[in-house]
Amino acid sequence: MHRNILIGWFIGVFLQLLISSSYCAGDINTFLLECIKEYYPYEKVQISRITSSKPLPKHLPDKITVEEVFPHKAVLLLQYKETGQIRVKVAIKGFERVVFAKRFLRKGEVLERADLYIGIVEADRAPSDAIRLPEKVLGKTVSRSISPNTIIRESMVINGPLIRKGKPVLIVVETPTFRITAPGRLNETASVGELVKVINLSTKKTVIGILINENTVRIDL
Repeated sequence: MHRNILIGWFIGVFLQLLISSSYCAGDINTFLLECIKEYYPYEKVQISRITSSKPLPKHLPDKITVEEVFPHKAVLLLQYKETGQIRVKVAIKGFERVVFAKRFLRKGEVLERADLYIGIVEADRAPSDAIRLPEKVLGKTVSRSISPNTIIRESMVINGPLIRKGKPVLIVVETPTFRITAPGRLNETASVGELVKVINLSTKKTVIGILINENTVRIDL
């Protein structure tokens, strides 16, 4: 009886070794991914395709060397005792964590946590100024209307409040030799630092200047 148990144990161990020495496509993907993911700055890396110089043996390599790394692929050298070296090209996709609008956001709204959610997108789809953390924009003002499920970008928000159309302002034209002022009224909503249309109340003409603070528009000659 003990002999049968021992034989059964050896058979079980042998089968486990046999299973671990072979792999399915998922196993080799996981193995190669562990070797290359440290070379990429993405939140998540995924292998989309593997091509090799010759058929891969049905077990994992004895040694692996990362030869070249590119934005969308990597070249690796796999060493097998029985077949020697096999060069493998791995096509990869990178994914980034970004912040999305949960609902329609109107220009001038102040962002709260409930307005946002975090999602994962392919790195190629993420704008360079995409917001990665909601905390970066909480309390900031939306500078343009944003549709639901749109990636929030730095260019979509401002630090200060929007100055509404119709607000009285002082129009200033200034050079090193003279300074002219006139009463005006904003002809559009804008934020400090932006170009804005303003109506000169003395001439009734519309001019364009920079909103330097909530009360003043500077006209540069």
